[in-house]
Amino acid sequence: MLLRKLELAKRTILILCNLAIMLIVVASFLARYLFAYDLYGAEEFLLIAAFWLYFIGAAFGSYEQSHIEADFIQSMVGDTVVTRVLGYLRDVIELGVLIVLTYWSWLLIAFSIERWPVSPGWKIPLVVPQSGILVGFILMTLHASVHFWRRITGRPTKE
Repeated sequence: MLLRKLELAKRTILILCNLAIMLIVVASFLARYLFAYDLYGAEEFLLIAAFWLYFIGAAFGSYEQSHIEADFIQSMVGDTVVTRVLGYLRDVIELGVLIVLTYWSWLLIAFSIERWPVSPGWKIPLVVPQSGILVGFILMTLHASVHFWRRITGRPTKE
């Protein structure tokens, strides 16, 4: 299934970004304090890994539904019609916000492609780290849509 393949891709990206951040930080530390050498531009690669880690991590949390929720109404009232209606409302609001944020991230990418700003050291186009924002929001919107569809069709939202 597509969602399973996306989950594997997200896990792979998260592992690679974590490894990249760890290796860059350790290499910068060793270079600076053991060899008195500055790894010029290392933060530019850190920026790419951090953006992708953050937004793919958010998409993964959206997929797993493991993000923090303030779902105190259901814990106080129980499973009633009111809590189900509030759940639908929450899903619709979440989906609406994610659609707007996805659109805005698309505008950011379009602006970056048009202007083509690059990093000062390695001349990496800023569209590379910023594209993680768009991919993350697309995935979060996809997952929110799937969860909402499962809720309205009566299927379990967690696999």
